[in-house]
Amino acid sequence: MKLTVISSHGSDILQAERETSLLEVLQKNGIEISASCGGTGKCGKCLVEICEGDKSYQALACRVKPREGMT
Repeated sequence: MKLTVISSHGSDILQAERETSLLEVLQKNGIEISASCGGTGKCGKCLVEICEGDKSYQALACRVKPREGMT
């Protein structure tokens, strides 16, 4: 599936698999994001803003599974 990532470096369209976390997708594609707890959800440093359609919310990237059309 495809998802769009917008960062201070610009916008990228990334290919993602459902079984992985958003944090893993970002790291695999060279997008640096802090996760000092190793992706266990304890440090809260991988907080990202997620947009899906007209809905926008914040979540930990290590706890979110990618979905088609996610930004």
